Amino acid sequence: MIVPVPLHPLKKREREFNQAERLAARLGAATEVPVHARELRRVEPTRTQTLLTREQRAANVRHAFAVRAGCQLEGRRVILVDDVLTTGATTSACARALGNAGAREVQVWTVARGL
Repeated sequence: MIVPVPLHPLKKREREFNQAERLAARLGAATEVPVHARELRRVEPTRTQTLLTREQRAANVRHAFAVRAGCQLEGRRVILVDDVLTTGATTSACARALGNAGAREVQVWTVARGL
C-alpha cells in the first residue's frame, strides 16, 4: 500500500492541498498499488522544519503522527510518500508509527532531496 505523509488538518486547510497526497495518487495510478491516504494522521500541529537543526526537527515531529484507530497494518509492506526528504525526521516519525501499528516493512519514496 502507498501512504502519503499527512498534513495537520489546520495546515491542510491553510494550504488547500497535500502535495504528498497528490504524488501518492499519481504513483498509485501508475503502479496500481492502492493508496491509503487516511491510515496515517498528523495529530499534532508542528512548527515548520525549515529553520530547525537535525535534533530540533526530530523532536518537533517525534509524537506528531498516529495510525488511524482500527487500521490493519499487520505484516503489510508500506510505501511512505513525501515530497522532500531533508533530514528524514518526518519520514522516520511516520515510519515508526506505521511500524508500531504492525507494518512489516516501510519504504520511503520522495521526489526531491533537500540539502
